Amino acid sequence: MEPSPPSASVVPDQSLPERASGPLRMAAAGLAGGSAAWLLLQCYRPIWNYVHTTGFAVSDAQKAQIQRFDWLNHVVAFAIAGAVLACCCALGASLRGSWKLRICGAVAGLLAGAAGGFLGGWAGHLIDHSFLPLADMAKTMAKHAVVWASVGAGVGCGVAIPLLRFWPVVQAMVTGAVGGLAAAICYESLLGVFFPLESTDILFPTQPANRLVLFCLNGVLIGGFLGLVLTPRAARPQSHAGAR
Repeated sequence: MEPSPPSASVVPDQSLPERASGPLRMAAAGLAGGSAAWLLLQCYRPIWNYVHTTGFAVSDAQKAQIQRFDWLNHVVAFAIAGAVLACCCALGASLRGSWKLRICGAVAGLLAGAAGGFLGGWAGHLIDHSFLPLADMAKTMAKHAVVWASVGAGVGCGVAIPLLRFWPVVQAMVTGAVGGLAAAICYESLLGVFFPLESTDILFPTQPANRLVLFCLNGVLIGGFLGLVLTPRAARPQSHAGAR
């Protein structure tokens, strides 16, 4: 009998760890992370309170102390939010992997998300207290964009680090930053429509509804954008001879 032509089969590529991707799954993980961060900071924020008892007069030293506590609140709060969001997204991206991969992704997400949130909170605080010649709306948009782009980059870094590849990490960081920028723009628009009496000027919103919308919106968009670029384990065709 004539030998049958070789057939091709798909063999998983073992060179990359398996990542469970998809925008819907990652958006759901981001929503869970945003909700968890909101709940955690709803209980514990503000972390540092400064109350002066000298009447209405506030000295320069007191103003400096208030700004310092405000800075601490911003960087710590956004670091916590970034860490929780990145941890949830990293776990969502490694659902098909081993427990070792999941733990590695969760730890990397915590560290990278906390770093991104810390840097974002610090930069946003600088913009918030700067004397930049910007209109109020532009300044508000700029500080939210800087904060959440930094958080998104940290989330992307934490999600992609277990891939152990340089360019996928860079791609995920850029994608996460774009997701954060998109969320900052949508936040300004949505709050003006659904909560017209609420102010978007505050860097870290004081109202629970504002915080919930801000955190969940960023979680969904950052996670969804990352789901568009994270792909499952690559597959390669392999030919083998059929039965004679």
